[in-house]
Amino acid sequence: MVLMVLQVQYAISVNGLARDIVTLGIGIISCAVALTALAVYAFRKTNRDRTLLWFGVFAAIYGTRILLSVEVFRAGFGVPQRTAATITLLITYIIQIPAMMFALNLINAMETRIAKVMFVVAGLLAVAGCGSMVLGIGRGIMPNVNNFLVVVFFLPTYIWSYAHANRAAGMRWMQAAFFLFMASVVYDNLSGFGLVRPFGLEPLGFLVLLAALGSVSAQKTIASEQKLLAVERELEIARRIQLSILPETLPSKEGLEIAVRYVPMTQVAGDFYDFVELPDGRLGVLVADVSGHGVPAALIASMLKMAFVSHASAAADPAELLAKLNGALCGHFSSHFVTAVYAVIDASAGTMVYSGAAHPPLLVRRSDGRVDELSENGLMLGAFDFAQYANASTELGAGEQVLLYTDGLAEGSNVADEEFGIERLKTCFDGGAAGSIEQVFARAGAWTARTAQQDDLTAVVIGRSRR
Repeated sequence: MVLMVLQVQYAISVNGLARDIVTLGIGIISCAVALTALAVYAFRKTNRDRTLLWFGVFAAIYGTRILLSVEVFRAGFGVPQRTAATITLLITYIIQIPAMMFALNLINAMETRIAKVMFVVAGLLAVAGCGSMVLGIGRGIMPNVNNFLVVVFFLPTYIWSYAHANRAAGMRWMQAAFFLFMASVVYDNLSGFGLVRPFGLEPLGFLVLLAALGSVSAQKTIASEQKLLAVERELEIARRIQLSILPETLPSKEGLEIAVRYVPMTQVAGDFYDFVELPDGRLGVLVADVSGHGVPAALIASMLKMAFVSHASAAADPAELLAKLNGALCGHFSSHFVTAVYAVIDASAGTMVYSGAAHPPLLVRRSDGRVDELSENGLMLGAFDFAQYANASTELGAGEQVLLYTDGLAEGSNVADEEFGIERLKTCFDGGAAGSIEQVFARAGAWTARTAQQDDLTAVVIGRSRR
């Protein structure tokens, strides 16, 4: 009789150990998968889809709860039974939040009305459960409340949401695994009420769900990355197209030194510059800045290029040219505008005629070292069809330089949110045209070195050679 009892106890012990080993393996797998998902999410800079994030958080918390249920794990890490029970109960109350965030992100259902209701209920359950543990009020009731809400509210809403989700093949496999897991959860929660015998099916159901979740998450991540790569390829094509509208080479004019620097904030930009060589030997230069950034601004810059080419016949008169550009752009966009400055330089006569459209002032370094601001401005282009523009002129002596630029250079800010400013820009002229452009970008770049580039940057320096 004693031998029979020992044999039964031994069989129970072996079965229990085998169950613990299986459960321990599931917990370890869950935590390992969670860490992998979180690492992948952390190192992916380009795509901020949070499905992997919430999958990792959910799997990590659930895996921790599984591990704490295994006596071998608790003994190996010296976790007291009471501590393990407290942590397990805490996880039970809060796990619905990451589970819901992941499950609904996976099927793109976060903005639905049922999702908002689920979030409120999950939040209230977490607060009430944690509050009962801290205050010691209702500690015996809250586990039953949790079980009741899981069976009566959360499971039906999950099932309803997934039943109405995408019918793709991968999602059908996900739905099957999810329903299997839900069945194991229902069974174990019913065992908490003493209605059925406890078998601990939930970890096995979770293992099946984990495999399905990982597969679907990976598919969704890959799909998102492919879409992102497609967008990046299109942006690269747009960048090449935009670069094609800029001058390939700088004009070579006797008596003039010319240097240009163009630094877009993103792959495509709204800054634009161009030159036109007039029949009488003079040189026209246009610098423009489209409001905003990215593709919309780049498209408008392309429109400006076409308008500039179309109205080249007016290039000898800056005010007339700006008026024609304004007429060509008006009515084609409503949420953007263009600032511009156009100057015609006569190297032989040493003169410059210019006109502006709400653009930052031209800066002219004189032979005695002082720097003048020239700002003959009308209204911005493309906004008002009644805008008028006027010409102004100045001398450009031997060795003197003019700087045409977009506002990104002067308005760049440092970490104290202080702009570089026109006064600092005036101090950047050094040497010839190439030296001046280097100084402009070196000084402005040093000022904003600890902040992200905030705008497109364009500058053109034209100097009259010393005779």
